[in-house]
Amino acid sequence: MFIPIGHEETTVRRLPWVTFAIMGLCLVVFLFTVPAERSRRKQASGHLDTAWNYFVEHPYLVMNERLRAALAEQFGEEETQAILAMMRQSGPKPPQNIEQLRLEQERFEVMIDSYYTVIDKPPFRGLGVVPVQLRVLNLITYQFVHAGWGHLFGNLFILFLAGPFIEDRWGRPLYTAFYVTAGVFAALMYVVRYPDLGGSLVGASGAIAGLMGAFLIRFWDTKINFIYWF
Repeated sequence: MFIPIGHEETTVRRLPWVTFAIMGLCLVVFLFTVPAERSRRKQASGHLDTAWNYFVEHPYLVMNERLRAALAEQFGEEETQAILAMMRQSGPKPPQNIEQLRLEQERFEVMIDSYYTVIDKPPFRGLGVVPVQLRVLNLITYQFVHAGWGHLFGNLFILFLAGPFIEDRWGRPLYTAFYVTAGVFAALMYVVRYPDLGGSLVGASGAIAGLMGAFLIRFWDTKINFIYWF
């Protein structure tokens, strides 16, 4: 793995206010969203465990298509089909009483709905890019949301290495427009590649990757220092 840690360019002609503003906004959004996201994930995990355990005890029930798609996303379509087929073959058989079967199915669907009610809550679901539920505004908001300290620090560190020097050479308006556009383009390519994905894409990596490319072109002869390990 190669990680850039510095380069020969060390001075700028003016303070990079746009870069500092982006870094500050990412930090503020992180501090506000991470506690709520952790709470949401904990609640969702509890609901999912309850629904899955109930399905294990009643494998003859009809699984919600969204949940089945999530399993296929995790394990692959063929593997998911094999798991469900094995559970239905070796598990308990459906009751003869049709009314009891109906009640069990309704109870299972309520458990799944409880899980997705929590999953669909903000912040990540509301601010991130979800390919199956694409919203135009989220192509911008997702760029300022991060999933953890490592995610945040890694992105802001690379932004600090490249951003101020591009901002200094290009000027603030062009730099701001390029940063946002690079982030939007990265998200759209993600949607094109994973159109059926139900998870949330968050982070400034796409926009910062654009800045890294711009830096390599604008400062093509600058020596960059790396740390690396195998």
